[in-house]
Amino acid sequence: MPPTIRKWLFPAAKLCLVALVAWGIHRTAWSAWETLQDKHWNPSPLWPAWLVLAAGLSVLGMLPPGLFWHRLLVMLGQPAQRGEALRAYYIGHLGKYAPGKAMVIVLRAGLLRAGGTTATAATVAVFYETLTTMSAGMFWTLAILALRFPGEWKWTLSAAGLLAVVATPTVPCIFRRLARLSGAGKFDPSAAERLGQLGFGTVGAAWAVLGVGWLLQGAALWATLAAGGYTSSLATFDQVLICTAAMALAVVGGFLSFVPGGFVVREALLLELLGPRFGLAGALVAAVLVRLVGIAGELVVAGVLWWFAPRGTMQNET
Repeated sequence: MPPTIRKWLFPAAKLCLVALVAWGIHRTAWSAWETLQDKHWNPSPLWPAWLVLAAGLSVLGMLPPGLFWHRLLVMLGQPAQRGEALRAYYIGHLGKYAPGKAMVIVLRAGLLRAGGTTATAATVAVFYETLTTMSAGMFWTLAILALRFPGEWKWTLSAAGLLAVVATPTVPCIFRRLARLSGAGKFDPSAAERLGQLGFGTVGAAWAVLGVGWLLQGAALWATLAAGGYTSSLATFDQVLICTAAMALAVVGGFLSFVPGGFVVREALLLELLGPRFGLAGALVAAVLVRLVGIAGELVVAGVLWWFAPRGTMQNET
């Protein structure tokens, strides 16, 4: 390829990626906003504070999966520092709003490439972190429903089925086999060899830590209900727990639907789970608000992390 063409090709490709992600975010946010506009709701006088709290909890809930992703990269022998990995994790999350699931991988791998992390290792870590996060969500959903809401058999069985789907590939021996079949060893032999360090202890510890992240996501959903002025007869702690279970089921269901950002699928599941306790109007408003504040929080954090990146990192990415 001639140097002149190469000089302009990569910037053009990056611009196309940014445009695709921006289009996906705009479409998702605008659709959610139109849904909210069609709904007559009576917000709490403190609704701005509740929504700021919800955005903060949502962003904070992404930290445990980001830390787990960094741990996987270290396990695979990659040189990424924790701050670099978290920066790539948060910015890369915006890729979920673009069609398909590949954009998350492209963004995360691209942001770490300048530091020496291989695309193969980043991709393997993304797959394992994502499936493990989903598995932890379904595990804790099962625990919440069994211990606090034993009558919810339909959702208990749904969570058990989803757990089987997302957790099976994360069984260490199965995942190592899948990695070999995908050709990971061909592109990065050292990373493939280090997969042998992956064991049930790693998975168990991850489920415990990732449970904190899901609880924070549930608290963010509960805060949007408070912003809308919707209440339930349940105790506050049980409200947060059912919101946690609802959020996990909605996110995993949306992820498996392959719809960008899980749009509509997430909202439908939240309506089913929250409607009986907070009313259909409350469930709909909360489903829309939690998506809007989530997008806002992700954009703010991603923008800050991009803007305040070390100068050398910025130069290598442009």
